[in-house]
Amino acid sequence: MRDLLFGLNPWWRTATVDSAPDAERTELAAIVEELDNLRRATIITGPRRTGKSTLLMQTIRQLIAQGVAAGRICFLDCAEPGLQGITLSAIWNEYFSEILSEPLAGLTSTVYIVIDEIHFSPDWQLYIKSVIDKRLKVKFLISGSSATALFNNAKDSLMGRTHTVKILPLTFRQFLRFKNHLNTGEKIPLLDLPEPPELADFASIKQLCAEFDVRYYSPYALTLFSEYLAAGGYPEYFLSKNMIVWQKYLTEDIIDYGLYRDIVAFYKVRQPDLLKKIMFYVAANQGAALPVATLAMELSADRSTVNEYLEYLQDAAMLTVVSNYSANIGKTLRKNKKYYVSDCGIRNALLKRRDFGPAEEGHLAETAALSALRKTADIDFGAINYYRENSREIDFIVDTNNAIIPVEVKYRNSIAASDIKTLVDFVTQRNLPAGIVLTKTKLQISEKIAFVPVWLV
Repeated sequence: MRDLLFGLNPWWRTATVDSAPDAERTELAAIVEELDNLRRATIITGPRRTGKSTLLMQTIRQLIAQGVAAGRICFLDCAEPGLQGITLSAIWNEYFSEILSEPLAGLTSTVYIVIDEIHFSPDWQLYIKSVIDKRLKVKFLISGSSATALFNNAKDSLMGRTHTVKILPLTFRQFLRFKNHLNTGEKIPLLDLPEPPELADFASIKQLCAEFDVRYYSPYALTLFSEYLAAGGYPEYFLSKNMIVWQKYLTEDIIDYGLYRDIVAFYKVRQPDLLKKIMFYVAANQGAALPVATLAMELSADRSTVNEYLEYLQDAAMLTVVSNYSANIGKTLRKNKKYYVSDCGIRNALLKRRDFGPAEEGHLAETAALSALRKTADIDFGAINYYRENSREIDFIVDTNNAIIPVEVKYRNSIAASDIKTLVDFVTQRNLPAGIVLTKTKLQISEKIAFVPVWLV
């Protein structure tokens, strides 16, 4: 085991981390902020191939740069064949006694235990709880591919002892940063985009309108945003050769292998092919309000099974589900939900789509907007719903717990007053500060409606 641990931790010999790329996700800051909190394990969750392992390596690099002795950082990959069937306790005994030469109960300074794919280790939560509860000088950073699978049988024992950082496919702004870092060509011209406006703060949008030259940036933005809508937000896109190769990778590695590894194995799914059929059906009807009964009938499947599998796909962050907005909770529960394949690239790979007309590009822009808006809602533990009364509909209602923000996506060259009438009425009737229209290029404020390009959010 000693040789295996040295193989997994090359910085013990070199004091450097060479395997982590320079491109950093914004979530790295949230991880670094928690490094001094030994009372909570930092848990990184999200779909496979979104960059969780890379974030762990970048965190290790940050620790070494901050002066932490490389030998006090122990990395484990529980998917490593040599560690299969070995308990965390046995691994730690080897590390602390034979490598660090300090007893776990008498550490002279903090030791950082970094564990990837932790759900492959049996009863992992019991070992971590034991160390945290004894208030030992150990900081845990752990990752797993599926949030629900990671927390199976662990929620109660680790309650109050975790800080979760969710890693999803890249937003458009993150996509720009990765493209700039990972492409070998010239630097892209959109890195100086202003910070996203606070959608609940009309003043910040007014300031954006006054200071940002949308006409200069739009040609660059539309080209790159179209690329993002086609490719999606998985970082390995920048290493692919072309869109055909990329979609083949998404289909085989993320959809097929990911579904089986992250859902079928953990939930013991009896009809694995039905998972992919549900994904395909949602992709073909992206953003539609679908009755589960209709979905079950179309797929010749049992309704309760389809409903169960929809929950699995949502928990694994493969699908995003948006409920109807209503002050009446019962009405919200009764109304049909809207379903989105969470990543544009995954949706396109499922349907084998590489060229898009205006209408389809508009649906993809709506999906991209949902990804960005989720971050806004998550900051205040809020929610995103949609609004529909009779034939009147608003794409999203962002509830931040501090404000209600109605958002309509109109990714087109011209927007008529009739296109936003429901939004205007919603704002007026509820006396809201503002409504938001996410556009293709229009940046403007008209009374209580703000028009903002979706690529700026």
